[in-house]
Amino acid sequence: MEKGTYIFTGIAVKHIPAYKIHWTEYLFFNPLHGYLSLSENSGHWMLIEVIKDYPRELSDIETSVVFRKELYHLINRDHVQTKYAVGEFPSQVHSPIKADEFIRPPMMLAREKQADCHEWYLGKYLQPDEVQKLFKENISLPQRIGIGSAQPSTEKLGRQQLRVIWAILVS
Repeated sequence: MEKGTYIFTGIAVKHIPAYKIHWTEYLFFNPLHGYLSLSENSGHWMLIEVIKDYPRELSDIETSVVFRKELYHLINRDHVQTKYAVGEFPSQVHSPIKADEFIRPPMMLAREKQADCHEWYLGKYLQPDEVQKLFKENISLPQRIGIGSAQPSTEKLGRQQLRVIWAILVS
């Protein structure tokens, strides 16, 4: 993700009607680096950019992809709709979207297929302090609820858990 000054160009609220999930995407543009999106869902943030070097799909059912020598696993495959949008967008923002999301926390790959475009995106989960650093002024962030889809685990395996895993592997 390139550093530099980005101009805010739009905001969109998207949702998956089947699950009643919604999120907000803030779109930014830099003439040298293109578009960046800052996405927020239940207080969890992702910084997302369009990528041109597409991942390699590993099977016909596409449950995993390889990108830059890293394996990502499918977490979501659904149809997305835009509830509302204001601003300037590089595609038809209200067109239906078929989306596939693959994770390798804290990273996420997303493929979006629309009538007028087919794009891959790379996102990175951001902690609240990282989101604050993106802005010149201190802003009030929403409280995090639950666990974000690409949120890294803070849990560590204990000695007993490691012994059980080792016993399973050697048996």
